[in-house]
Amino acid sequence: MMRASGGSGVEQPPGVLERTAEPAPDLTDPHFYINRELSWLEFNQRVLLQALDPAHPLLERVKFLSIVATNLDEFFMVRVATLLRKYRADSLDVSPDGLDTEQQLAAIRERASGIMQEMSGCWNDVLQPELARHDIVFLERAEWSDAVRGWLRTYFLENVQPVLTPLAFDPGHPFPYISNLSMNLAVVVRHDGRTRFARVKLPDLLPRFIQLPSEVSGQPKETFVFLEDVAREHVGMLFPGARLQGVHLFRIVRDTDMVIQEDEADDLLESVDRTLKELRYGALSQLVVESSMPHRVLNILLENFEIDDDVVERTPSRMGYGHWWDLARLPRPKLKDAPFSPRPLWSDENLDSIFDEVRERDHLVHHPFDSFASVEAFLRAAVRDPQVIAIKMTLYRIGSNSPLVDMLIEAAEAGKQVAVLVELKARFDERNNIVWAHRMEAAGIHVVYGLVNLKTHCKLCLVVRKELEGIVRGAPRGAGH
Repeated sequence: MMRASGGSGVEQPPGVLERTAEPAPDLTDPHFYINRELSWLEFNQRVLLQALDPAHPLLERVKFLSIVATNLDEFFMVRVATLLRKYRADSLDVSPDGLDTEQQLAAIRERASGIMQEMSGCWNDVLQPELARHDIVFLERAEWSDAVRGWLRTYFLENVQPVLTPLAFDPGHPFPYISNLSMNLAVVVRHDGRTRFARVKLPDLLPRFIQLPSEVSGQPKETFVFLEDVAREHVGMLFPGARLQGVHLFRIVRDTDMVIQEDEADDLLESVDRTLKELRYGALSQLVVESSMPHRVLNILLENFEIDDDVVERTPSRMGYGHWWDLARLPRPKLKDAPFSPRPLWSDENLDSIFDEVRERDHLVHHPFDSFASVEAFLRAAVRDPQVIAIKMTLYRIGSNSPLVDMLIEAAEAGKQVAVLVELKARFDERNNIVWAHRMEAAGIHVVYGLVNLKTHCKLCLVVRKELEGIVRGAPRGAGH
């Protein structure tokens, strides 16, 4: 029982210790925090572990390797690029975990370099041998037979050489523009007693993996060679009269992070369009080179890119593993996950009943387990329903084969009021969204472009319908994740 005690407070029951007040934690203490960038790299490391996990089908593991690579590219294009801008501007920012910009960059490079080495090991030591056991073979140049070399020479002349453009760079020729994520050959030739340098880009329109006919490979397996190996073998044909002295592969990653100042964004569309053009020449955040590249050639690249050596990543293996996604398209169903068919809520067969069903009750749709075609069916019903008088919608990313824009244009042409908010700052889809926005505006759709300092990522569609009892509104809503 508790008793009063002479005004000094309340006595504690026998056997109960009096609790002393603990000081409030100092929430500025760096020990409470994990670095955001390093944490993201650890997430990507866990994705790489999926590529190493034999519980997944083999081609799904190849997909995971590709995802790790594209994730890492985006990380350097945005997060590392942002830190490099701060570093070059002598920023004094310190992250919540207590690291300044230079320390963060050093820690990121060390961890990212380790992941890239593990990616190479995953391909060379695990996935490539496992694919070979399933009759999917990749030949190195040393393994090419005379028949393979002859066939590849013809293939190069007919399919590769016509799209290659060697560009020399020396005091009389400025260093050529090199696009983001491109793979290139730095070529050293001897001509007229002088050493000259040139760059040859390997265009993305060429397949990274070139499949050999079985009568050429001499085996009934699916046999591939790498585009860069074919180009390296025959690049001398592009320099008649010169002696080839060296061919070295390199790949660049540029800063593509869009920064729009509020006081400069009177016209958001114009600002985004201008910034996209500027980003084509964004500073390098990573230069990946073969570890065998001579210092002289590397120094020429560093000087012309105006970067320091700490941006360079040297690799003895392949680069640009994002292209490995193409291998997942091989017709080998036993090496893939079983196809998944999401549940459709509505389809084109029951468009007439959709609004009746929505009037009765709300419907929860969980993507990807429920088909997004249900949302498309809802919009298609709104487009075709003469009682619908207005459609208002937000668009963040629009797939190349998405029917949404065509349906909105159809609605506008049918006399409905259509308004769309297009998020121009959807990362890496900015240019596509500008194109879509212009197409919708040309069809008479009211298009707005969002806010400068906010991204509209939620998925909203408001359908306004005129019924007997008055105006009725229906709206699919989604968080976007």
